[in-house]
Amino acid sequence: MSTETNQDHVLLLKVWEDYCDGIYSGDVGKLERIFHPASSMFFNRDKSIVVVPISEYFSIVANREAPAASGAARREKLISLSVPSPDNAVLTATILIAGKSYTDQLALIKENDRWLIVAKTYHLDSVAEA
Repeated sequence: MSTETNQDHVLLLKVWEDYCDGIYSGDVGKLERIFHPASSMFFNRDKSIVVVPISEYFSIVANREAPAASGAARREKLISLSVPSPDNAVLTATILIAGKSYTDQLALIKENDRWLIVAKTYHLDSVAEA
């Protein structure tokens, strides 16, 4: 069941756009505006869950060469956007950036008419051959 309104849809797609743009351009400020400060990133490494506080992820983004700076290929595909309640949403997408293909899931919560990412999970699907 979806409780998404047209306004929610527009706002959620804007978060998605800012997320993709922020990662590609290395714009930590843009990412900070869409992630809740207490959020974390989760992924699996060697069959174990790894948890990275979002502040650490922002440091990684800030200290690497932005994919945009090197002209790296970029492609995003929104697979699904589910809004099961008025204040919760889940976005699933694939992203190709800097020769790596990821499947991302973003959990979002609405606070004061603003959608914030509260958790990010990802899976590295493939790495392009150099």
